[in-house]
Amino acid sequence: MHVDEAILEEALIVHVEAAALIAHITNDRSPLNATQFTTPKDYAHAVDPERTPDFRLWLEATRKEYEFLDKTMGWWEVVDIDTLPNDANLIGVKWVFKLKYKNGEYERHKARIGDLGYQQRKNVDYFASFSPTDIQMQVGPTLSHNARVLSAI
Repeated sequence: MHVDEAILEEALIVHVEAAALIAHITNDRSPLNATQFTTPKDYAHAVDPERTPDFRLWLEATRKEYEFLDKTMGWWEVVDIDTLPNDANLIGVKWVFKLKYKNGEYERHKARIGDLGYQQRKNVDYFASFSPTDIQMQVGPTLSHNARVLSAI
């Protein structure tokens, strides 16, 4: 009986791991006919041909994002780590992968790279922050007031 329980437990673990992998790589909002596509959670998963059947599409999406940021935005700067100050804080990045659909039909694979800004230290890594505001709320009452003043003249 002890051997049967061990075999049953091992089979259960394999089943649960397989279910977890399927849940990890599928997109809940994808149409039913898009089962050949995956939504990886990180770069290593996206480019792994054993776990990701559409890895070539993800590689192409990451290449497009990199080239966009490099050529259009000019964001990349190669830095020799040995030349950085001892208290320099290198901020990590994370790839985000999404499947894009238009009218319920698959359109493309999209990869975005974002910095892990929460790793920054105030007054060490940055000194000011920017928060966009609603210009319409600020300018609207002023324009309205000015219009009333001008119409009275």
